[in-house]
Amino acid sequence: MAELSLAQAATLIGKSKSTLTRAIKSGRMSAVRRADGTFGLDPAELLRVYPDAVRGASDGASRTGDPVASDAAQQATQQSEISALRDDLAAARQAAAVADAERRAAVALADERARALEAAERNLADLRRMLPAPAGPVSPRPWWRFWSAIPHK
Repeated sequence: MAELSLAQAATLIGKSKSTLTRAIKSGRMSAVRRADGTFGLDPAELLRVYPDAVRGASDGASRTGDPVASDAAQQATQQSEISALRDDLAAARQAAAVADAERRAAVALADERARALEAAERNLADLRRMLPAPAGPVSPRPWWRFWSAIPHK
């Protein structure tokens, strides 16, 4: 990916270097600080922040008779857009693969739990068959009758 200097970017979009510097420092536009202290700008970032200026500058370059600069700027912008789109596509495919794996794991867990529930219900039915039938309704004794069951001296 071709990185543009601040001066190259300013001439490409028809703005001043100070305008671009203010945009970078305010956070409207991202740039890479190089080792020598200058900024490196991605053409796609220029297109994002100044879409009309880039189109107007490329049209103006072709009208002034410098089609090479115009084509190079358009090609750099298109290459950076293609690169960004490929990165987005790869991230989306990876997210889809993760989501699919999570879905498969959830389905497997649900199936396992359904089988465990069916086995538990069968075991409960077997245990209920083993128990003797209830003798009849049992009426609870009032709590105060407890004292009458205790022998007194």
